[in-house]
Amino acid sequence: MERRLKLLLVDDDEVDRLAIARALRVAGLEAALDEADSVSAAAAALRARAFDCVLLDYQLPEGTASTSSGRSARRISTRRSSSSPDGATSRPPSS
Repeated sequence: MERRLKLLLVDDDEVDRLAIARALRVAGLEAALDEADSVSAAAAALRARAFDCVLLDYQLPEGTASTSSGRSARRISTRRSSSSPDGATSRPPSS
């Protein structure tokens, strides 16, 4: 039995979230998709549960992924992933 991926989709645009969710379904990806419309909502979701992957819109009303809000959400995600049983981590690309 395959394990479903747990994904968090962070985007302030509902149409974009719908399009991404549809693209995942069309691709046949079996995933549990949680959605957040802000950095603060994403941070709360990351504190509440672990995700296999976070799909993060770069430009959000609370700041970009490189601002303090975005870095805060990434720190929460990284702390969770570093304690994953398989040791998998996800880090943003270096600039």
